[in-house]
Amino acid sequence: MFVNVPFLRKKLNKNPQILTALLEHLAELKNIQGNNIPVEYISTTISKMSHESKAIVCSGECSPYANVILVSVCHFRTMLWNEKHSKN
Repeated sequence: MFVNVPFLRKKLNKNPQILTALLEHLAELKNIQGNNIPVEYISTTISKMSHESKAIVCSGECSPYANVILVSVCHFRTMLWNEKHSKN
């Protein structure tokens, strides 16, 4: 999955171990993808934003404030479009 923007709860700072782990994973993903991944902190609950979701994955994580929304554009379509138009 190509991640463009992750949304984290502002209250996640109350759980520094989870916050540190998430930020480390996002930094690793940034290196793999080769793009900037700007983290956005939100004050609203994740459930209020999830009604626009195309898919929801329940990880079973039960730590407080550990929910995250990962926003992704269709990177595959972008790659195909670039490949098609770079030949012309």
